[in-house]
Amino acid sequence: MRNVKVFVSSPSDLRKERAVVGDVIRALNERPTIRDRYKFSPYLYEEHAPALTGEGPQEVVNREMIQPHHADILVCMLWSRMGTPLPTMNPDTGKPYLSGTEYEFYEAYRSYQRRKTPTVLLYRCIAPPLPDADPEQVALVNEFFHRFEGPDAPLRGLYRTFSDEEQLRRALINDFDLQIVRWERPTRRIMDQVIRPFWFLLVLMVVAILAAVIALPRLSTPAVESIQNYGFNVAIAGFSALPGSDIAQEDVQVLSEALYTSFVQRLDTVRNELTVDVGVWSPAQVGAVVGATVEEREANAADLVERLKEAHNARADIVVYGVVSESGSRVAVQPEFYVTDTWPELSELYGRFGLSSALYARNIDQSRALSGELSNRSQVLAFITQGLVQMITANYDSASRAFGTALSLNQDVVGRDVMYVLRGNSAIGNYNLIISRGFTGSELREVRRLPDLITQAEADFQAALGENPDYARAYAGLGTAEYLLAMESSRVSRSFDLESGVLDAIETTFQRALSAPDNPESADIDAKVAFGVGQVEVIRMLSGETEAAARARVQFEQVISLYDDGANLRIKELAAEATARLALIARYEGDYEGARGGYSQALELTDLEERALLIQRSLLEVTVEAARARGDIDAAAEAYEELLPLIVLPDELAYANFRYGKMLMEAGRLDAALAVYDRAVFTAGETRLPLDFSEFPALGASLWVEAGNAFYDGGRLADAITAYQAALALDPEGQAHLADVVAQTQAELDAQPPG
Repeated sequence: MRNVKVFVSSPSDLRKERAVVGDVIRALNERPTIRDRYKFSPYLYEEHAPALTGEGPQEVVNREMIQPHHADILVCMLWSRMGTPLPTMNPDTGKPYLSGTEYEFYEAYRSYQRRKTPTVLLYRCIAPPLPDADPEQVALVNEFFHRFEGPDAPLRGLYRTFSDEEQLRRALINDFDLQIVRWERPTRRIMDQVIRPFWFLLVLMVVAILAAVIALPRLSTPAVESIQNYGFNVAIAGFSALPGSDIAQEDVQVLSEALYTSFVQRLDTVRNELTVDVGVWSPAQVGAVVGATVEEREANAADLVERLKEAHNARADIVVYGVVSESGSRVAVQPEFYVTDTWPELSELYGRFGLSSALYARNIDQSRALSGELSNRSQVLAFITQGLVQMITANYDSASRAFGTALSLNQDVVGRDVMYVLRGNSAIGNYNLIISRGFTGSELREVRRLPDLITQAEADFQAALGENPDYARAYAGLGTAEYLLAMESSRVSRSFDLESGVLDAIETTFQRALSAPDNPESADIDAKVAFGVGQVEVIRMLSGETEAAARARVQFEQVISLYDDGANLRIKELAAEATARLALIARYEGDYEGARGGYSQALELTDLEERALLIQRSLLEVTVEAARARGDIDAAAEAYEELLPLIVLPDELAYANFRYGKMLMEAGRLDAALAVYDRAVFTAGETRLPLDFSEFPALGASLWVEAGNAFYDGGRLADAITAYQAALALDPEGQAHLADVVAQTQAELDAQPPG
């Protein structure tokens, strides 16, 4: 039975309508055609969130209920109120969230754009507002729905309107029924929808997941129960006895049932944390895989996948089957796996985790005791599955915890190198997500995590090499972590003046990946090393090394050639990044048109929203540079205004605002520059991100001085003093002269006539 989580979001003027949603859900759960397949669980704040004081309502809702993007369906309703504003920034509008309802809608909407879940059902009440309705609140609701209008609308999709509770009830029933119909159809493969920067790791995890589940073999014959598709599907069948073995089928079936039951139980313990459902089909639901040889059984497993697809529209990602045989005086249980063509990396994980290794018992009666060992494998598999699904859906913290648990359960040497690599990649995935998408809230907590995330990744890759010093994947990951650590230092100092020895060491790590003997074909190490070395050459280029640009170009072109117009989809995203790096080289060389063309090609190639945001930012930055180079300040300013909402890190946002203001000052546009400094200095903490330079005081001090000079030139002496004092507080030694500047400016201010 599928548990469908329904998050209900609305302001306080729709209390009766919220009750209608609850009534519709209760009726669905009682419907005979539904109650055996689905259980709809409503999440309403009035039922889940306690009446706590001392903190904001949205903070309580976020903590006590599920997050909107963790739901399966979000029901959002608006009428005459938008709600109470939040201090949190909405990255889509560049303004604070208008209310908790808007926050919940955007959280779900962005999640759907990225991974096609949850389903967002939006309803607008068009009944006349009550006489005491706040006109400003009504206007905010109108403004929200205007975002769906026009060919260039920032929000895409449709919403339903209703005038009374009965119309809403009919609309809800209709939309829920349509959603159930969609679930009954084949679902798109998650990895086709969300290919992460380290997708190969994810696929590895998938391997591990179902590998650990390695439980056992499979049965044969058509399913007798309904088979339902989920985001990822594992088909566990009963074992079969090899021809000539004097073993009763009922004894063999005990093992497969034990595997299935144990795996489902283990998986159920972590389902609440999963953002994508994992389906496990039982021996009673799938057909048997039989055959005298491994090749025959593999061919029959492939036929079974096709039969399930034709008969039930069911997509099995992995089939677990196997055979039981007599080996001398012992009974041998040999698990086997069939992996669909989409998952070439899974076979590697099978071998590393020893999932296909045989289990032995002295006789068939004792072989039933093997179910305990199968249960232990299932427990590891459940946590690996959890980690894989969380990683696919960009919940990297949860993925890291799941892999850590799997590591603690699997104390054997076999397979631990892969687990460390997967956990390291989840840390790097988290780093990339924060860099590209930023965070919610007014504190710098997430940004301050960046160095720790890379350090954790570095430690995991080194641990993997401790388990297996010949593992190419671990060297490639370690090189990436070392590079990101160096870049984090450069990001804070805004200098690429790294010691040559640091860059040489990073390049050496990548080259060790290329020469490591344990180099799985599915790892695409050639492409990863070429990209990593190209990154190092880019830093040398930015540091002024004249030949580095040409060397970097060779490396990135190699990555693109390995992609070969789609022949190797596993490195598609790496090819997109390589294309963007070629654009960066053109930008460095002053070829702005070439850079713009390269960034545009990279945007077309990538399927990742996070990477697209970074590339779009680079495209706008080069647009600014090109406009300034030709003296078109209007075009540069227009590009800046598009760029600023895409910047998510506090220091980068402040720095971009100050560069914008400085450009306007240089162009003689004092009023426009002052408006930019106003936004950067006096409203940053209220409308976007905090202007906090505690992590990089020298940079912050120099920017405050620029702001102070602009305010002084504009005759705003009090604001100039505020800026100078901020600079002095950040860098008292480097800006010591500002004490006199503050005193002189204060004297000028005091000398001004009142008013």
